[in-house]
Amino acid sequence: MTGKLPALYMKQAVDQMRMSEGKGPKVGAVIVTKGHQVIAGHKKNGTHAERAAIEEAQEKKIDLRGATLYSTLEPCVSVGSKKEACSDLISRVGIKTVYIGRYDPNPNIQRLGWKKLRDEGISLHDFDIEFRNEIDEINQTFMEHFVSGTGPTGGARFDYQLNGGEFEIQFSEDDERSIITQWTNRGKDSIYAYAVKPVEVAIARYATEFSEIDDPLAYDFTYTVPVSVGEIAIFVSNDGAVLVKVLEVESDPAKTTSQKYVKIKYEVRPKSA
Repeated sequence: MTGKLPALYMKQAVDQMRMSEGKGPKVGAVIVTKGHQVIAGHKKNGTHAERAAIEEAQEKKIDLRGATLYSTLEPCVSVGSKKEACSDLISRVGIKTVYIGRYDPNPNIQRLGWKKLRDEGISLHDFDIEFRNEIDEINQTFMEHFVSGTGPTGGARFDYQLNGGEFEIQFSEDDERSIITQWTNRGKDSIYAYAVKPVEVAIARYATEFSEIDDPLAYDFTYTVPVSVGEIAIFVSNDGAVLVKVLEVESDPAKTTSQKYVKIKYEVRPKSA
């Protein structure tokens, strides 16, 4: 638990995120200078919250060297973009301490902002859990985009280190039944699919297209199966089946802290009435 002042600034950053504009996650930021000046910003007009706060300080000729930043979402990094990322901007203006509300659930970004700031010698801290929970509640739709999907067909790319490896698939917009698929590390170009009862899982050996699977119940089901890229796993429950084809796997047999993601496409087969 942090002290009263950091908690106050965390709350102010969360208040700022509520004012965010545009699509995607809501983000708020607060900067506190060595002279205890406070500058706030939120995402608007395509400008990230951290940049909005920094540009506000620059307009007021405020020195940010040695300042502390509170951001409700991990600062962005350059991923195929020529625009200066917030993590680079933060380092360039001399901010020395950053409190992060939530790490980006996007597997292309998750923890890369943290790593960039760490490598620049910036002191890093997490928001208190009460504020992290509040951030999750405000950004629920954005966060769930990376841990759930909706049928009858769809696709996703997610980090299977997050949320216990769970990816929940709802049958359709009008059918709230769902099956929770679960995934864990195996090795190069493969992954383990596993299930917790009452869900079970099987491998549709040699099938490469969903159309090749006639009756999804005509397989040998268990609690875990290895799935290579191009193969189809079948998850079943009392409500029906979800067919999941693995398209890509980025994994690390050595189980280091590097990112691990799986890219899938899926098809829901509800149980007949």
